[in-house]
Amino acid sequence: MKYLITQSNGRSVQCENWDSVLNNITVYVSPSDKVQAKAMLDAGCATWDFVYGFNHDRVSKLDPVNSAEIEAHLYQLQHRKGMVGQ
Repeated sequence: MKYLITQSNGRSVQCENWDSVLNNITVYVSPSDKVQAKAMLDAGCATWDFVYGFNHDRVSKLDPVNSAEIEAHLYQLQHRKGMVGQ
């Protein structure tokens, strides 16, 4: 399963697996919240928000059918914000 994280800093990161998601979260998440989020996403939730204070990271499941469209959108976002090569 592929995921897309929209980090609290506005950056979007495509993740190949759940371990990659956990490595790219920018807010504090307790171990039990990580387990709950994974279980809810596996059960059918499309997105999960990790919230800490005034910051949050949103994790979305990527639909394999729409993955090319999402990759094109990410490319546009990165080039618009000047994030290429960072």
